[in-house]
Amino acid sequence: MSLRRMAQMFVESTGGKFILRVEDTDLERSTRQSEEVVIQDLKWLGLEWDEVPDIGGEYGPYRQSECNEIYQQYVENLLKSGNVYRCFCSDEELEAVREECKAKNLPPKYMGQWASASDAEIEAELAKGTPFTYRFRVPQEGFVTINDLIKGKVSAWKQLSF
Repeated sequence: MSLRRMAQMFVESTGGKFILRVEDTDLERSTRQSEEVVIQDLKWLGLEWDEVPDIGGEYGPYRQSECNEIYQQYVENLLKSGNVYRCFCSDEELEAVREECKAKNLPPKYMGQWASASDAEIEAELAKGTPFTYRFRVPQEGFVTINDLIKGKVSAWKQLSF
């Protein structure tokens, strides 16, 4: 069975539309030219979609870089609910942790050092303009279970302590 037919069958079975979204968040390498090359390759494979940046439709925007306002709303909700937190670790700090884990023959793990930071500590870093990323709060041990729309319940064992 062709990739095209499988995609169409999935879309039809869910009563949905086949929407092509472009992952263009790597600003150094993502260009409209590289986007067009990928779209041409997908067309060559026989894939056809209902919506894509050059066609448009009701479910845009179609580029990740154009969704920042939408994502920011969700991030704010996740922050308020306590499900995510800001991490101000530098690339150098994270690399040091990776190297430490490597020296101990352990897989690299983020230790969650900003997970319990006080509001004052966070505000101080924000005031300094320290770059940050958002990290999900996960149990320090036990299982993390999510309900994946395709695979159903998926569980992974989580242990942060060495």
